Amino acid sequence: MKVITDIFKVTIGVVVGILIVAAGAVGAGYYFIYQRLSESPEKPIYPEDKNRISEQKSEKDDSLLGKYKARVTWPQGLRLRVEPTIDSKAVGVIPYNEEVIVVEETEDGDWQRIIVVRLDEKAWVKGGNLERIEEE
Repeated sequence: MKVITDIFKVTIGVVVGILIVAAGAVGAGYYFIYQRLSESPEKPIYPEDKNRISEQKSEKDDSLLGKYKARVTWPQGLRLRVEPTIDSKAVGVIPYNEEVIVVEETEDGDWQRIIVVRLDEKAWVKGGNLERIEEE
């Protein structure tokens, strides 16, 4: 009878140990997946992004410059595109709160052509993700 009791104790101990390890793994997974990894890091603009934008941009049209200043409101930042379509080549990214100048919009307002102030480069971004900055 003592042997059966000892086997039962060992079995219960192993099961409890496995449950504790599994609970720790689930807790760690939740922490990393839902807490830490759900926050997107700031998207950098690399020197080659600036070069790609320069290669793709057309000559600056002075009549379009300075329509109005705006700031990026999309928390993950925006992709810079060559043309005003989702299938167009992405040539860079700009982070949240970046200051830009809106120089043109498509007729339906779905896309905006901007100049990234710190890069002095033109590109297209999806409309509705910029907030106008009132000049004082």
